[in-house]
Formats: sequence, C-alpha cells, structure tokens
Amino acid sequence: MTQIYYMRTDALKTTGALCDSLSALRREKIARAGRDADKRLLLGAGLLLDRALRPFGLREQDAEITLGAHGKPYLAGRDDLFFSLSHSGSIALCAVSDRELGADVQECRDVREELLRRVCTEAEYAALASCAQEEKKKLFLRLWTAKESYLKYLGTGLTRDPGRLAILQNGVPVPPERGLWLHEYELGTCRVCICCHDSERPALSEEVFP
Repeated sequence: MTQIYYMRTDALKTTGALCDSLSALRREKIARAGRDADKRLLLGAGLLLDRALRPFGLREQDAEITLGAHGKPYLAGRDDLFFSLSHSGSIALCAVSDRELGADVQECRDVREELLRRVCTEAEYAALASCAQEEKKKLFLRLWTAKESYLKYLGTGLTRDPGRLAILQNGVPVPPERGLWLHEYELGTCRVCICCHDSERPALSEEVFP
C-alpha cells in the first residue's frame, strides 16, 4: 500500500533540533545547498522520510541508504519497503510503498519552447502546441510530473530520454506499462504525480513540524 506525505516548508528553520534529528548525510546535503529555500526543501524531505519510516520501526538517521545504478535511493536489506522523494516551490514530498514507486512534484511555471521539444514526443508536442497558453502550462505540468514519476519508478531518472517516452493519450497521462497507475494531485500551484502499483488512489497526508 502506498502512503504519501507532504509539507509546506516556508517556515522551517534549517538549524536546531529538527535538522539535528536527521542523518549526517541529510545534514550535509542541507549545508551544501546554496539558497535558504533549497535548504528548507531538503530538510523537509528528510523530515518526511523520517515520518514515513517510523511505522516500520525505522528512523531516517539510522536507515542505511544504498543507490541504484542511476542514483535511485533504496533502503538496504529491505525488499518490502520503498520510498521516493521530491520537492518543488515550497512543497516537500515523500511516498512509501511495499513495491517500487516514483513520486514527483513540480511548481507551475512558464513553459520554455526548448524544454517542450526536448521532453515531448512529436504527438505530445503537437497536442500542447494546439492549446492556449494557460491550458498549455497546466497540461505540460501534468505530462512532465507523469514522466518524472514513471522514470523515478524505473530508477533511470533522466538517463532515459523523456522525449522518447509516450505518456499522453487523448490529453490524459497514461502509464506506459500494464499494472501501473498514475495518481495526480494539485497542491496550490504545484502538481503531484505518483507512479505505483496501487489502483486505489492513495490519500495525501499533510505534515506540520514546529
């Protein structure tokens, strides 16, 4: 079963007890980030992972993380528990499941022509080109989060060319494989997509940290 946690990171403080409760690796990532907003997002992702692991008797600071061939993180020694992290705008996101999954969140923004041509198939590009500007932004956001979540599910990330991955059918993102589902959500100006094996739509749980 897939569980999804998210938080708004605007008010997070990147020093103090919350940061100290996380692993040295997560604290190093936070310290290396240049912008305060990025530090808050990285802190938020770590806190959410810690929250998601607790029901399984694990803590983020103690969990041994290994990386797949293309950098996808896994919990060492666990073939029954998987996670996926993402962040954008001021939203941090963590999804966990007993099977492989991929999660992505993206803030709505203007769409650059070069990005469209790079990540869309010819048919997808034509569908977007026929839309008015605001509709194009919304449809591209759906398309991009769907592609990202699927590529994160695979563990390839952008090492696989998203422009060769056809996911948009009749204006709706459709999973490229049988047995997979794409669940979409709106969080203010952000769009979330979860690629997983659950046909039932998982609920979003907002977490608030002091």
